[in-house]
Amino acid sequence: HKTVWHKVADGDLPKQLNKDVIAMPVQVCYRNDIGIKINSPCYFFFIENKFKALNSTKTLNVIAWTELPIYEGD
Repeated sequence: HKTVWHKVADGDLPKQLNKDVIAMPVQVCYRNDIGIKINSPCYFFFIENKFKALNSTKTLNVIAWTELPIYEGD
């Protein structure tokens, strides 16, 4: 699986395939509250056109994002 990063500044945001899905896991590169760029290996969610950390209402200042692979085995 090749990692492809999408730039938010280019308007390249996650596309949800199912109208019933309200969140999808992604990995993000973002700037924290003091402006430091962080490439996080954690799960984040794109909900209502905003990136948020799991169990948080805070919107993240995301620079780029990538899809996480989904296990499709038995």
